[in-house]
Amino acid sequence: MKKIYFNLTSFALAGISIAFAACTNEPAALIEQAESNAPIIYASQELQAKSSITVDGEGVGTIYWSPADNISIFYGASTPVLYTSTNLAPETTAAFTTSAIIGSTELASTNIWGLYPHNPSAVCDGSSISTTLPSTQYGVSDTFDDDLFMTVAHSDDTNLHFYNVCGGIKFSLSRNDITSITFAGNNNEDIAGDITVSFVEGLPRVSVDRGEKTITVTPKGGGTFASDTYYYIVVLPQTLSGGFTMTFDTNTGYVGTFNYTASSIWIKRAIFSKKANIDTFAEFIIPTNRIVYTSLDGNIIDVTSPTSNATMISNTYSNGIGIMTFDKTITGLTNLTGRSGGFRENTNLVSVVLPNSVESIGAYAFFGCSNLTSIVLTGVVSNPSSSIGNCAFWRCSNLQEFTFPSGLRYIYNSVLLDCTSLNRITILDPTPTDLGSTAFDNTGDCPIYVPAESINLYKTAKNWSAYADRYQPIS
Repeated sequence: MKKIYFNLTSFALAGISIAFAACTNEPAALIEQAESNAPIIYASQELQAKSSITVDGEGVGTIYWSPADNISIFYGASTPVLYTSTNLAPETTAAFTTSAIIGSTELASTNIWGLYPHNPSAVCDGSSISTTLPSTQYGVSDTFDDDLFMTVAHSDDTNLHFYNVCGGIKFSLSRNDITSITFAGNNNEDIAGDITVSFVEGLPRVSVDRGEKTITVTPKGGGTFASDTYYYIVVLPQTLSGGFTMTFDTNTGYVGTFNYTASSIWIKRAIFSKKANIDTFAEFIIPTNRIVYTSLDGNIIDVTSPTSNATMISNTYSNGIGIMTFDKTITGLTNLTGRSGGFRENTNLVSVVLPNSVESIGAYAFFGCSNLTSIVLTGVVSNPSSSIGNCAFWRCSNLQEFTFPSGLRYIYNSVLLDCTSLNRITILDPTPTDLGSTAFDNTGDCPIYVPAESINLYKTAKNWSAYADRYQPIS
């Protein structure tokens, strides 16, 4: 693995400061040949212009060969020969040796190609190298993962000067719950995959043989990305004419999306755009096919048919969070009048977050969930029939606050019956179509917060007048 140390120049992304970095190396001392008839390969890295790059007081970013780095060497049109660096510490230039026996024809070659990382499946036809930039990549703190940052070389002797093939993004995160990141161009560009690399006017030129449209990055070793370090996504050089999208999946059930469309983005060879806390530009929501929850005992909530239109395909619980995943977008919770099922009478349920696709919550959906303390319903969308059914939260005796979301059209009877711990009810929509005559029965003196301009309307409207002494302006 080559370790990288550099800082970056910058450009603007619609108010987002993005910066570029150049990768460099310098010659190093020769190292004695290992046992083999093969020549020693001396490998260095290309230099980049120093303009506006500030690192180590020298203005040049540096990539170091790590001990035991492996490269592929091709003697003309041949199969790859594995060479390993002999340096004992990170070096800007290293000597590489092999234990392979090289034929006399290859030894006489004046057409030598090099590839990092070593790829036993790579092919050289004497004028180009065919290899792969993986679409599944692993994030390593402040450097590249082993065998990820691709470089190539071409020479008529054993002094090989390696040139960077790809560019990409260097980024940090503000959250510490992100488990994977997906990167894609907005116009379906090939950003990874099987490629052929040749040299044109002394620099690498890439053509795509089999493209991949997305790159997924996960932390090396699993878990979540750290929030106090930088990571890299390596991308094939090109212009992303429609911008790009980054998706952030978390272990808390939320997914964030950063969709940049303000201008085209140039992924330049050997350059990495830099942005700190890039996830802060994403909107994090619950996907429309998920329900996120917590339980009293830290185990999954055992439910059957909780939704009216979708089938559950998985139910997991880890890191203190339960995630139910369904086969399609959830539009409603099951109406349970006269029967059991769903979340009804589940005393293990503590909190629930519903996706923004939910249009209705059926009658008795959470009846008897006596340990439910929090439910997020702000996603209920405007729909001619959007509703919360009769007795939906009856006997949720530990529920402390409840918000009826904007866009809700119908609030039926006894929705909050026997919710004896409530201390705040909020109605975001100024004019729901209908309110059940007993919607807020048995909630004691709990105030009902409504839009200030609607207080007088509520005090006189049918079914709303019964609660006139409890209305307060939203605060």
